[in-house]
Amino acid sequence: IKGFALLEDKSLTLVLTGKIESGKRELDQLIADLGLSERVIFTGYIDQKLIFPLFALATLFCYISFDEGFGLPPLEAMASGVPVVVTNCGSLPEICADAGTYVNPNDPKDIADRMQYLLANQEIYQDKVSLGLERSKPYSWKMAAEKLIDICMQISD
Repeated sequence: IKGFALLEDKSLTLVLTGKIESGKRELDQLIADLGLSERVIFTGYIDQKLIFPLFALATLFCYISFDEGFGLPPLEAMASGVPVVVTNCGSLPEICADAGTYVNPNDPKDIADRMQYLLANQEIYQDKVSLGLERSKPYSWKMAAEKLIDICMQISD
């Protein structure tokens, strides 16, 4: 959120999805302190059938995670043609590869600078869209199920 507050373009809206388990009061206070109350939307839980329509409305997808086991949300964003800004932590560099724009999760200025860089450079933005679409192609639920079946067959042998 601090990185978003540093962006030059004050017309952008930050959409936060998912259920917030704890810290909502502190998060609301931070948003108010940063003067973002009119520019932040909380959606709460998003049903799976609404995720791709939501991505269709997105300009960027930011996934500022400190440790990620797989990274399904950035993969879904890339498959939707949305450039991703992700951290250089956990599995995200492996999942996103060249399609990701990487940031330090502890540095709001770095996050803002990388977001701004994508937004200001249409050619690079389009390159990231293309790279993301290509990177996401090998991943599918069908592929995941086939790999799981293969593993189960190996275990049962």
